Amino acid sequence: MAFILINLPSLTDLHHPDRNGDRQGLCDLLWFPTGGGKTEAYLGLTAYTLAIRRLQGTVAGHDGDHGVAVLMRYTLRLLTLQQFQQATTLICACEDLRRENPKKWGQEPFRIGLWVGNNSTPNWTKQSEEAIKQEKGQGYSGNTGTPIN
Repeated sequence: MAFILINLPSLTDLHHPDRNGDRQGLCDLLWFPTGGGKTEAYLGLTAYTLAIRRLQGTVAGHDGDHGVAVLMRYTLRLLTLQQFQQATTLICACEDLRRENPKKWGQEPFRIGLWVGNNSTPNWTKQSEEAIKQEKGQGYSGNTGTPIN
């Protein structure tokens, strides 16, 4: 909670001393080491950032309804999926609130994306089609065994 509270002034006030340049009023970069236990803290700041961008409207010619508001980087594959699930839950909650009051929160939906590189998932539709065909082609062999076999 303290982490969230200490960051609110610089996220809210476009002229805060922590934002001492023209570009810094548009972008804040927060980095947290893996395993720091800060998920709820930065998801709280994410929700606040999404809300304040919508409420402030256009800043320096940039519409708060569009563009990337938050980037999250994870170094462990399993952690990536877990954190993405939590972030997705947050975005869905934000979207529910937006739909209840589009006049306040805007017409543009809240969105989330995940990029994991081409070693984890195909990056192109054609590659996805081929991967699905390969998986379907393997089918059930009828043999049973233990997870060790």
